[in-house]
Amino acid sequence: MEALENKWRSLFEKATVESHAGLVVAEEGYYLLAAPSSSEMPAWLKERAKTELHFLQSRLPDQESCVSLMLNKQKDFGLALQHDYHAWAKDYAAKIDANELCAETVVNLAVFVRRFNELAGRQGLAIWRDQEDEKFVEVICDAFRQPVNLYAEVAQMVLSASSMADEIESLLHDMKENCRMLHNYFQTFTHIFSGYRVFVGDHYFVVSAGEQTLAPAFNYWSLLDQAINQDQVFWQGVTAIKDLLSFVAGANQSPQ
Repeated sequence: MEALENKWRSLFEKATVESHAGLVVAEEGYYLLAAPSSSEMPAWLKERAKTELHFLQSRLPDQESCVSLMLNKQKDFGLALQHDYHAWAKDYAAKIDANELCAETVVNLAVFVRRFNELAGRQGLAIWRDQEDEKFVEVICDAFRQPVNLYAEVAQMVLSASSMADEIESLLHDMKENCRMLHNYFQTFTHIFSGYRVFVGDHYFVVSAGEQTLAPAFNYWSLLDQAINQDQVFWQGVTAIKDLLSFVAGANQSPQ
């Protein structure tokens, strides 16, 4: 993290002092760009820096797989970060917020996903991605799947000046903790509905009473939101399934 912060600050200093746009390769598929845009600059210097920035952007490889992010667009992602650019960019943060310094990253999403796959595999996890979906992947841990918003993860990585490996390792740690949590809830779920066949299907805990009977299910993704009371959500789901099973049983016993 510190190495990337230093690269950013060096890039900011050069752009500010020399009035030129600059590009730094943070790592494969991860690019940092900066350009001066102060209102106090002569118009021709601002235009030159803008042209240079566009030229540098146009030279980046595999652009069809890339996403870009401006640091001053942090609010658009709704991320609550303890260590964003306001901390690590130091005096340059105010210039970024005031649009006096353009700070942009370009990240090759294909490279990020490849690294994600590599690091997940080392920890016994798998990554599933719908080829038509550029934004989401699912982390598979045992029988459980967890959705990951790639855009949000890349934004968090960029804004906190983290490397791909650091961001992914942190995410995988959280995924494994979630997996343990889901396993515990599923064990409780299985015990509660011990009179039925219970299994994990896609992202549901499913209760089956036979092929001809409605199989109610609980969406366990609802437990992954850290902002909610997980126990409360779980027991609300259990109660809803019990009520539905009771209703179906009563309907089946009613005279035709």
